[in-house]
Amino acid sequence: MTPRGGCRQFWGVGLAALWARLFGLATRRPRADRRSARGSCIIVCRALAPPLILWFLLVEPRISMIVEDVAPAPRARQPAAVAPRGRVRPVVQRHAIRVELASQTLVLLSQGRPVACYPVSTAAKGPDERLGSGGTPRGRHRIRIRIGDGCPIGAVFRGRRPTGEVYDSELAVRWPERDWILTRILWLTGLESGRNRGGDVDTLRRFIYIHGCPDSEPMGVPRSHGCIRMRNVDLLDLFAQVRAGTLVEIEDGRNA
Repeated sequence: MTPRGGCRQFWGVGLAALWARLFGLATRRPRADRRSARGSCIIVCRALAPPLILWFLLVEPRISMIVEDVAPAPRARQPAAVAPRGRVRPVVQRHAIRVELASQTLVLLSQGRPVACYPVSTAAKGPDERLGSGGTPRGRHRIRIRIGDGCPIGAVFRGRRPTGEVYDSELAVRWPERDWILTRILWLTGLESGRNRGGDVDTLRRFIYIHGCPDSEPMGVPRSHGCIRMRNVDLLDLFAQVRAGTLVEIEDGRNA
């Protein structure tokens, strides 16, 4: 017997017992003080009980059978997708940057092989990691933030924000002493604690960038205030090939 069939029999037997009880009460002689209210209720229940019993015993089972035949079969539950077990492959860095202070060049590497080389200009005061030294820090770094994507070539930045200006001769005359940061910014952060990360040797807090500069500035000679200057067109080419997290090794050609 199915659970639904058992339920039908339960309700049928229950209504039959109720009808029998009410029929028995109706045959008794009601007391005078209850004749009006109780008598009327019993008469109504006696009239409704037989049709309800016939419905649950005869009509409702047939309707349920028809509905069950027409209703679609329930879909089988699909097992949840499970990620395959095993070792997760590390993300491979496609590109890396090597800055050579001795030759004043920046080399773009792809899987360890040089694919491009650009002239740069690093600190006029030479290599130095200390805060306020004005030197270019050495060692292992990575690009923390890329700034300026979508800005025009020659866009002027102040405090790492574009001013809306584009560098030209008029700006150069108006601000002759300004250290111009143009086109794009690759903000570096050190990876070696005590050497270029933390304390008074923190590259990120020293605001060391790879950035563009006016075309009038010479390349291949150290002239910057600590950052790594590039030609604007070269920087655009480099910017398109690197991402936040790209490794940057700054070497001076001797033991630091």
